[in-house]
Amino acid sequence: SIQALIIAALRYRQMRREHDRRVVAEQTMSNLALVDSLTELPNRRAFHRVLQNLTGSGNGSCVLFMIDLDRFKPVNDLHGHGVGDAVLRELSARLRQVSQGAAISGRLGGDEFAVLYGGAQNLEMRTAIATRILAEMEKPVRIGSIVCTVGASIGIAVGAPDATLSGDELMRRADLALYKAKGAGRGTFPRRDERSAGGAQAP
Repeated sequence: SIQALIIAALRYRQMRREHDRRVVAEQTMSNLALVDSLTELPNRRAFHRVLQNLTGSGNGSCVLFMIDLDRFKPVNDLHGHGVGDAVLRELSARLRQVSQGAAISGRLGGDEFAVLYGGAQNLEMRTAIATRILAEMEKPVRIGSIVCTVGASIGIAVGAPDATLSGDELMRRADLALYKAKGAGRGTFPRRDERSAGGAQAP
């Protein structure tokens, strides 16, 4: 009957709306799982996924910049976590702006960030990228009447196109380079980075 057809159509429309709402909710949850809630940058999980895809694509040519803030802990200690969170949001926005063109830039956790570039980047290009990042991180951040100068150190690891290097190994080498930068006085990056080929230094 016509009445039955109308009821069936209404039920179908209701089921369709519920399905669409569920799909949107699931997509939202999926997106949230890959985004750092404080800075809205991709989180460690999202970064690692892109890194693994890039290094596992058969063309391992990429450059990884590991970034650690130098003087962030005193900001939290002196001004509290509210100010610290605001500083992280501002520095994240700067990192996003300065790393346009990267495969991904993200917050790995705490005061640690990373930027990944695909393709070959020669020493001059790597130096220019790292210098721009450091310059942005060194600029003072004003939160109300409070002015914070944080700065950062950077470790760089290069994945050569002819090397079979996992994302985990690339991150390990970038971490090592970052440790060396911290030991060299902070606010800097190694001019000769960790190369993929057996750990030899890049030209």
